[in-house]
Amino acid sequence: MTTETILNLNSPWALGEEVFEIILKELDDFDIRNFVEFGSGSSSVRLCQAFKKAEIYSLEHDESYVGKSQDLKEKYEGTDRLRIIQAQLRWQIIDGRLYNSYSKVELPQGIDAVLIDGPPYWTRRGREACLYQVYEKIKIGGKVFLDDASRPDEMKMVKNWMSLYPNSFNIEKYDTEKGLLVLTKIMQEKRKVLSATSFFDNWGANLRHIVSKIIK
Repeated sequence: MTTETILNLNSPWALGEEVFEIILKELDDFDIRNFVEFGSGSSSVRLCQAFKKAEIYSLEHDESYVGKSQDLKEKYEGTDRLRIIQAQLRWQIIDGRLYNSYSKVELPQGIDAVLIDGPPYWTRRGREACLYQVYEKIKIGGKVFLDDASRPDEMKMVKNWMSLYPNSFNIEKYDTEKGLLVLTKIMQEKRKVLSATSFFDNWGANLRHIVSKIIK
């Protein structure tokens, strides 16, 4: 193991040092014990090193990236609490809406923080489904970090979240290179089953994806 080199988060496809610093600042006063990350990589190691009492649950669908993350875990110290979980992408229906996202895995109750930086953009609303998997397990006061929040798909996803959990979150936006949203959970509520905003956006996105495949 090595402690000499700090993993660079400004490399291609990585989270970015600016975003990582914001996460640290937002969680500075928290006693983080459970942190869930959708999308693994160098950030998984850095999170484990930064939050020394936390169990880090890092979900990844790509077998090669699972292997790379495991290699990094073995190379760097302070990563014994990092759990890299391979979760295949699966089509799934949630309240009549169709998502291509991580298969459901066992995660702890009392989640302090969630970082959504996967699955890839081509899943359309795949990242949206991540919140539905963990919402009930997030503590009041817990935070959800959404990377790439300036992309149109991510902006629509947040509108869908707000339509289904209208009173649950305070939202703060950071003008990073790709945009970062921080959602702070202020209330536990039952997800609405019916939401025209979410329903029509979801099926519209899926139909556009199907049409684009046919045209190609």
